[in-house]
Amino acid sequence: MFPVGNLRYASRMPFWGQPAPISINQTLAVLHLSPGQVVGAALVPELETGIAAAVGPRGRLVRIEPDTEGDPHLQVASLHTAVVSDAVLRLPFPERTLAHIRSALRPEGHLFVRTNDSSIESRFDAAGFDFVARHPGLLEFVRP
Repeated sequence: MFPVGNLRYASRMPFWGQPAPISINQTLAVLHLSPGQVVGAALVPELETGIAAAVGPRGRLVRIEPDTEGDPHLQVASLHTAVVSDAVLRLPFPERTLAHIRSALRPEGHLFVRTNDSSIESRFDAAGFDFVARHPGLLEFVRP
């Protein structure tokens, strides 16, 4: 892992074996985070420091860590935004994990998927998310 607060060097770190498509700071800008938000993060350790800084002391970063049954034990409608790696699809029971993330997002809450593979879009559509946009290295969805 990289030193806390060293985003300049973190932007060059690979995530799950792939080169980072855009810098950490560019990714954070796409997320449109604001102070006081509650943001869930799964399998994106390279972004956690920046997310925590963006939401500030009144906000909260919640690590999404599913158990062996795919349940991350999140409160319903507790998240403004969730950010996950496409590696979430390789976890045991990815459909259950995505269903729990969907229920944890507030209505109109956004899900960002860090990926270089746009072909996975249908997996998130099937989980009940509406596709919003394709950004460099990210897919954006919304909970209807």
